[in-house]
Amino acid sequence: MDFLNKKQDRKFDKFTVVYVGTIHEIRGLRKAVEAIQLVKYPDIELHIIGESRYPHLTELFNSSPRVTYRGRIPWENLSSELGLYHVGLALFQPVPAFTYYPGENVVKLFEYAGLGIPFIISNFEGLSKFVKTYGGGLTADPTNPAEIARTIEKLYEDQVLYNRLSQEGQELVRKEFHWEAQKQKLINVYKKLLRH
Repeated sequence: MDFLNKKQDRKFDKFTVVYVGTIHEIRGLRKAVEAIQLVKYPDIELHIIGESRYPHLTELFNSSPRVTYRGRIPWENLSSELGLYHVGLALFQPVPAFTYYPGENVVKLFEYAGLGIPFIISNFEGLSKFVKTYGGGLTADPTNPAEIARTIEKLYEDQVLYNRLSQEGQELVRKEFHWEAQKQKLINVYKKLLRH
């Protein structure tokens, strides 16, 4: 799937935030739903894409008037679907598996960034360092819905910031973390391993 496309000019009419991926509490979805209710602009919505195996979360999504639960979208359609959104979320909760994540391991970050979608990601040390180094998004405390809401509002209000993060994200994928950019590094690692 090619997530390094020219940013789509066509977007949803309403400013729309998206989460795509595994549906689980530790992915910050409850906090995202709480945050969207706190956003002061009533036309901003949250869409959640992914297969839910947790009825209590599905019920939460469906009970919120500002949340649309899209369910699973076929992989081959995901790139064009994601291009419709304005902001992507990756609000990992503070569990050991995530608190030490470096940004290079967060696939959804590259899916968002490659399409020019600024992202909001957990403010853990490794992820914050990644965002500070490469840009493309903002960090927020993933346990604090009010802070998440303010971060969404900031991206909505500040078009200059939004456009800069969008461009940084695409450059991040194009120059640093696209297959062609990483291919030679991987070949060098293999050569080094074969010598030893």
